[in-house]
Amino acid sequence: MTAKPDTWVVRVAREDDPVLLTEPARGNARPTGVRAARRVVPGMDRGSRALRIAVPGFGPEPSCSTIRFPVNDAVALWADKVAEATTLIVKARAGTPRSKRVEIVLIEEDGAPWGTSDIALDTQWREIRIPFDKLRFFAHWKPACASRGKKGDRLRPAKVARISVCFGAFLYPETREQPHAIEIQEISLLSE
Repeated sequence: MTAKPDTWVVRVAREDDPVLLTEPARGNARPTGVRAARRVVPGMDRGSRALRIAVPGFGPEPSCSTIRFPVNDAVALWADKVAEATTLIVKARAGTPRSKRVEIVLIEEDGAPWGTSDIALDTQWREIRIPFDKLRFFAHWKPACASRGKKGDRLRPAKVARISVCFGAFLYPETREQPHAIEIQEISLLSE
């Protein structure tokens, strides 16, 4: 029997492609909060993988499941392009017909959280584009960066260090006790 040689798959990006922040299925980040099953599944794009996070149900608010991903180290190579980004792109879908929303927050190096809980999901894969002007400062997180989030402040895309993905009772009040799941292939930034 002949041994197969080691091989690598390299993703080649065109200059006008979005800058990839994270591919959740490639990391080992674990959900916190409500106990969740984590599994790799086929993604939206041919040959891609996605992370499926599933829970048996949520309790009363603030019951939720959150997973945080570090930003891909290669983003630093695209610093100028990232600094000009205006749009967040999420390739995702609902893992159950009830799981129609997800919250995504971009967290800067200083801890400043900018996000939205208004990302609509469908059971079919979609590329969801969220303009930065739809992201708001999450003051309710009580971040340590007290000077941020004031009038005129905005997301600094080149400073994004982590991404938080959360779903829970606050998104599904009528069906919170039923099973829920989300699947995410990738999160990226683009200047449009």
